[in-house]
Amino acid sequence: RVEQWVAIVLAAVLFGGWMGAEWIGKKTDRHLRGSLLGRCETAAAAIDRSDLESLSCTVADLETGNYQALNDQLQRMRSANPDCRFIYLMARTDSAVVFMADSEPVDSPDFSPPGLVYDEASDALLGAFRDGKPMTEGPLPDPWGVWVSALVPILDPQSEEVVAILGLDAAA
Repeated sequence: RVEQWVAIVLAAVLFGGWMGAEWIGKKTDRHLRGSLLGRCETAAAAIDRSDLESLSCTVADLETGNYQALNDQLQRMRSANPDCRFIYLMARTDSAVVFMADSEPVDSPDFSPPGLVYDEASDALLGAFRDGKPMTEGPLPDPWGVWVSALVPILDPQSEEVVAILGLDAAA
């Protein structure tokens, strides 16, 4: 009889500990995602939309002053957010999601040149282009690692169409 009570109490303690750990884990995840999304929204507000409109989303952008200014700005954003490995801008063309600019120096092996097709675009990322709603997603793998990403659409103020999406990737 005592052994049964000990087993029941032990099971209850283990179950309570498991439930508490789950609750804390979910609360921490919501907090970290909210923080990442808030930082991404603040960074997106600092992007000059007129700089985006002049980009062609091709490697020819590398030679333009607007691209170089965006690349510098994204590098400074990354320096201010050391937990974010990548900060980038993406656009949707007729056929694909492509990089516009990223925070990597041009000579980095992880540099994504303008126009590089992002074949790993998730349904959520495609939805952000369609719906224009900020969001987080992940952890999701891509060729650079496994990430939790904050994605914030940058809208044209006249048409409310998505011009680009700013992404911040934190290691999962």
